Amino acid sequence: MSALGLIGILFFVIGVALLWLARREILYWVQEFFRILRGEVSRRGGPQGEALPGAPVARPARSMGTLLLLGGFALVLLGQVLFLLDLAF
Repeated sequence: MSALGLIGILFFVIGVALLWLARREILYWVQEFFRILRGEVSRRGGPQGEALPGAPVARPARSMGTLLLLGGFALVLLGQVLFLLDLAF
């Protein structure tokens, strides 16, 4: 195993640690997805396709936890790619 594989494993572990720190954000984004989906379905009138009036609701920004979540996913992915590149070469 070369340095590339070790760096890949290190990135993976750091990414998992960041994902653990941002674990509550996952639930927030799943709820946000369903809120947007419900709003779109009700705005378009459901399966019949008739438009219904409605106003969008502003939600507070949660940038720090979101950045941890995104950074964790990126490091996990990058770590796996680096490790597999080390195995291939």
